[in-house]
Amino acid sequence: LAQTADATGTTLAPIVLESGGSGVGPDATIVAKASRSSSKTDTPLLDAPASVSVVTEEELEKRGVTTLDEALAYTPGVSTDIYGSDNRYDHYLIRGFYSTGNATYRDGLPMYTGGDFTTNRIEPYAMQRIEVLKGSNSSLFGLSGPGGIVNAVTKLPQDEKFGEVYTTLGDGHVETGTDFGGPLDADGIWSYRLTGKWQNADAGIDETEDDRIYVAPALTWSPTADTSFTLLMDLHQTRCHLRECLQFG
Repeated sequence: LAQTADATGTTLAPIVLESGGSGVGPDATIVAKASRSSSKTDTPLLDAPASVSVVTEEELEKRGVTTLDEALAYTPGVSTDIYGSDNRYDHYLIRGFYSTGNATYRDGLPMYTGGDFTTNRIEPYAMQRIEVLKGSNSSLFGLSGPGGIVNAVTKLPQDEKFGEVYTTLGDGHVETGTDFGGPLDADGIWSYRLTGKWQNADAGIDETEDDRIYVAPALTWSPTADTSFTLLMDLHQTRCHLRECLQFG
């Protein structure tokens, strides 16, 4: 005998999917909602299969961070400033392991920071967030320290026009910077950003200095909502003291 289906049926409640936010920023608050370091995809931090700490651009600004050491100072499991006044490199430990040489990444790409006088340093003003991926999950990036890695995310062009200029004056310290950008056409296919900083400062000890010049232009082409290509260049020049060259007596 043929059976007739029940015409009434059952209506299920709607399922709403909400994005956890961009895994690379920018973030509107101090607290980040998502990260890309844990899985190479935009994953909410509550669902990340790893221990990840994020220092957002908002936090960097409110704390007045000037070095990577300062940015990581309040991160659980990370020890900074282990060589005191030596400002040639960014020195830090992750879970007790020295991680400066092979665990510093920028936009997911390794920065060589272990070689004598050719070390690159991270300029915090040029970053929109700094992430720390701890433990063995850091092998997702390839060569890394056993304690984890630090991945700095560079400021990129945005869909809306923005801009800022700041100046800092103090005893033995003069600093100014600018960060502006926005769309170049009405359709938003092309956008740009220019970040710059100039600093002439003492390092807090006689015969020492902490001078910096940083310029980073960026241009983004977004032909579709799912496709974008960014050309980013930067000039980063620092002049600092050598710990071994301090004058004593």
